[in-house]
Amino acid sequence: RALVSVDDTKLLKEQLVLPLLSSQSPSLAEIVTDVNGSRVVCQIVNPNNPSCLPSYLLEKLKPASKPDPENDGKQKLTSKKPFETRKDEVAAGALPNLFDFVEKDIYGLATDEFGSRVLEQVVLTAFRCAQDDKNYLSTCLGTGERETIIARLSGVLKALTAASTKAPAEAMEEDGDGDDDDDDEIVGLVEHRIGHRLLKRLIKAEADSLKRDGNQLQKLDTSLSEGLLTAMATDLEKWVRCNRSAFVLSSIAESGPEAAQAKLKSLLEPIQDRVQAKKGDDGLSKGTQVLMKVVFSC
Repeated sequence: RALVSVDDTKLLKEQLVLPLLSSQSPSLAEIVTDVNGSRVVCQIVNPNNPSCLPSYLLEKLKPASKPDPENDGKQKLTSKKPFETRKDEVAAGALPNLFDFVEKDIYGLATDEFGSRVLEQVVLTAFRCAQDDKNYLSTCLGTGERETIIARLSGVLKALTAASTKAPAEAMEEDGDGDDDDDDEIVGLVEHRIGHRLLKRLIKAEADSLKRDGNQLQKLDTSLSEGLLTAMATDLEKWVRCNRSAFVLSSIAESGPEAAQAKLKSLLEPIQDRVQAKKGDDGLSKGTQVLMKVVFSC
């Protein structure tokens, strides 16, 4: 509640946000991967987001108001600071610490139900820095810190791409429990139950950012969508036939950046006939069927 009502954001950051997100905090990983803890962290970096909070919490977290006797008793916000201003001031203070945290185990967060939501909100907020050097978030960060955040965002996107078709070696080494449950399988993100959904959301977010701000994201030295295509291109037919990875490719085809959509179609055309040869005998996964329909309208 304090994150949407306290006007003194400097005090808020010093007394609440920075201690909670400190890299020295032994409990931060537990907070981020907990259902309620992850909501708090998402509320810090991108408050009142419907994709992170249930409707009953959003209702409770509306900015406080009271009747204004000078305006026929109509509701007047008790806070003097606009919501968007507070939001960016808090996010600017939180981003460096959050990058410190997510960079330690990007694959682990990307494959965790609640950690993936935190990772997503960190990336989406960093996208806003890359979009415009004149928006208030960028102003709060300052030129030097903003450029650092953009560089760190590029690093996260590259790490997601690198883990897309094969889990990092350290994740495979740590998997010693012998659990064969597919939900917990150590696989590339495009095959993972949670990881592939995160990639789909980030693909759309990347494309939306490009469309909204006139390709300002070109200052990034990487594109998630194109990086994923490059990673899957060496064994494309395998990923086209795999249900989850085919849905990731479908996301690029439906809502990815235009350059990535064109690249995907050019990669699929040489194998289109072989893939669709199994169409008649129910040999195609649902994801593959959707992909072929979106790209080739068939």
